Amino acid sequence: KAVVDLGASLAALRRQFAAAHEPELALVAGLHQAQYLGPWWLRRGGPLGVALLGMPGWAGKRFAGAEPGARADALEGCNLRRAGGQLVASLPMTARVEGSVTDGRRAIVATYPPDAPWPWRSVRDELRPVAADTLLCLSFGFPLLSGGLPFLLIRRA
Repeated sequence: KAVVDLGASLAALRRQFAAAHEPELALVAGLHQAQYLGPWWLRRGGPLGVALLGMPGWAGKRFAGAEPGARADALEGCNLRRAGGQLVASLPMTARVEGSVTDGRRAIVATYPPDAPWPWRSVRDELRPVAADTLLCLSFGFPLLSGGLPFLLIRRA
């Protein structure tokens, strides 16, 4: 059985996010492939919407790991997009463990710098593990959208 029903309703995905385990920051280190979730209209329209907001070909995220033995309170990363058959770094971000806007419980929260293009400077991606290699994510801060837009991040070697 799949960890997450890709076509689940937004309400069901938000409930699953709320029920997911609280994470450790190290879970986000590495390369993660993105997968769109939710009702058909969101899975089909998501890539176009992200492209219109300045990130065509969005494919996932990558975060640098902490130095061995170091205790990091933040990890630097970037979004990844496909361009010409290659993964290209796009839009830097920083991940920290903070309280979620959905329920106050701990989540990995990725935010963009204040000088990032609109609307990314106000976007907040919240991540929680639903399997050893899978993070269920809700993205907040997009105009006219509330409640968090869901997506998956799946760890890749």
